[in-house]
Amino acid sequence: MASPKAAPAAAARRRDQGPSLCAGLAALLATVVAIVAIYIARPASVDVFSRIMAWQSLGSMVPVEVEGLPSGEAVFVVDDKPDATSAQELPPLLFIHGFPTSSFDWKDVWPALCHKAGRRCIALDLLGYGLSTKPDTNYSVAMHASVVRQVLASTVGPAARVEVIAHDLGCTVVQELLASEPGCSTASSSGAEAPCTLSAVVLLNGGVLPGHHHPQPVQTLLAHPIAGPLLQRLVIRPVFGLALARVFGEHTKPSLIELDEDFALCAHNDGLGRTHAHLGYMADRQRNADRYVSALANAASPVLFVNGPADPVSGRHLAEAISKTVTRVDVRVLPDHVGHFPQREMPGPTATIAARWLDRARQRAAGE
Repeated sequence: MASPKAAPAAAARRRDQGPSLCAGLAALLATVVAIVAIYIARPASVDVFSRIMAWQSLGSMVPVEVEGLPSGEAVFVVDDKPDATSAQELPPLLFIHGFPTSSFDWKDVWPALCHKAGRRCIALDLLGYGLSTKPDTNYSVAMHASVVRQVLASTVGPAARVEVIAHDLGCTVVQELLASEPGCSTASSSGAEAPCTLSAVVLLNGGVLPGHHHPQPVQTLLAHPIAGPLLQRLVIRPVFGLALARVFGEHTKPSLIELDEDFALCAHNDGLGRTHAHLGYMADRQRNADRYVSALANAASPVLFVNGPADPVSGRHLAEAISKTVTRVDVRVLPDHVGHFPQREMPGPTATIAARWLDRARQRAAGE
């Protein structure tokens, strides 16, 4: 039988052990939660997504040369040619995606614009995006334009004319292409230059008037010269998903699996570590604002701007500004619920609008 003095001593030991035990359990629980959070937040490999793999099977890697970088860089390119029985006499259609996504954005409009039309279609992942290589470098709009020219030279030939459909950053790349090719401007053309490589242009929700581009707060933070390189490592899957979903319409949000696909493609080849460098295109827009707006205002090729009005970045406010200030650009505004990604939120009508407008543009050109 324990002595009367032993019982209080034992109780005291239990009281002393209580806080330690609670602290230990709390630490164990925190560790488990952290491991689970890291597992959930970490990007899945692109090869676990069947739709990405199906898209990847359509393309190949095309070597490109970039000034200041060693050889070995390459971009993913889908060059989809119709079979002889369905081919139509149409110029190739080039697709250029935006930030922070990839050519995978075009999968839902691809059948209507390419297969149904019986035309050759070419889409690329810009350097640093999607399935392309992602060098640690300063990305610029001019660099992306150079890569696009190289892709066209290796696929259809350097002198071939193409029609183009672009989104977001891709719109700015198109403006750079128009601004840097003499035959693409009615203001600088003497009539002796070769016709513009881009025979017709369709732009989707891109910040083509820099003064009317409203970047999201996360973009502004990630573009900051000091905070950006630090914050880009905090872009885990939940943060990425919330930020991307914000620019979609309220009733056309991407599904969780779609956001998983977007994140996997963004993170592929350490792409998350390039986020800050990618956002240099916003500063490029500001530096070249007059030049890029002039490229649209004086474009020798017809231009259509298709707008998802619910987009907080480049929505209705931008469509209205274009209608007032760059009157030669045709503007089509989609229903109120469509946001920043018309090709994903409303693929059928977006493809139809683009296809019909391109048909009319070709007819007008043939009649001149």
